[in-house]
Amino acid sequence: MTMSHDGSLIPPTSKHPASKSGLWIPPCNKNFNTSLHQAILDGDSHAVADCMTRHPDHALAANRQGDTPLHLALKNQKEEIALMLLAVCPKAAGRQNLEGVTPLHLAAENGDLKTTRILLAYAPETSIARNQQGQTPMDKAGINLDILQAILLAYTRLAQKPGPRPHHHVPPELILIPGR
Repeated sequence: MTMSHDGSLIPPTSKHPASKSGLWIPPCNKNFNTSLHQAILDGDSHAVADCMTRHPDHALAANRQGDTPLHLALKNQKEEIALMLLAVCPKAAGRQNLEGVTPLHLAAENGDLKTTRILLAYAPETSIARNQQGQTPMDKAGINLDILQAILLAYTRLAQKPGPRPHHHVPPELILIPGR
């Protein structure tokens, strides 16, 4: 048995969602949150910066729900922290949690245009990602036309790239856009 930072015991057979990729970060608590996850939940940007300086690989660590620190920053509407994480680890932009939610789904749902554009620059393929409910980031954007336009532009650029596509069909919601 291993003792976590909060005093709970972690059995040696505990599985961590990120272990599929070979990344094992010792958990801080029963939800498999690392110290970086916890700093984000606390809204402590100084602790986040400190964690990222000492352990930049923690930016890709997933907790029990499969949320990376970027997912948590966006779920808690911590734009400054989300941008800090992306600057250190742009790969986090393309990660899906266990429900298939990408950081782009969350930024679009929050109406966060600045972060949406940055996420699309790092991971344009997430513009067509579907969560377990079959929703794309466009679905999560609702009626926010600025975000819908940014996602559609990224999708168009992705479709124009030569070579194989992650999906060879156009999602139905991109065929007809009301008012356009």
